[in-house]
Amino acid sequence: MSDRTRPPRIQICRSSGLAGQPALVQRLRQAGAAIEVIGCLDQCTLCQHRAVALVSGWHVYGRTVEELCDKILEALQEVSATGRLS
Repeated sequence: MSDRTRPPRIQICRSSGLAGQPALVQRLRQAGAAIEVIGCLDQCTLCQHRAVALVSGWHVYGRTVEELCDKILEALQEVSATGRLS
């Protein structure tokens, strides 16, 4: 199965604000993403200042969890179309 046919994978830190927002997580799942909540993304310094997630291995950031969700949705479209983020 190629990367373009696999559903995009989102990894979020258990400690992130996004993990505690069921409505936002549901919004991402409805977009067709596989969401994995993991212990840590090894981005603690960045996580202290902004929300972070991995989308198919690429870091995506937002000032708030709502902005992160919007940016993840944009990234999902790009990954689905091209197989990567620019």
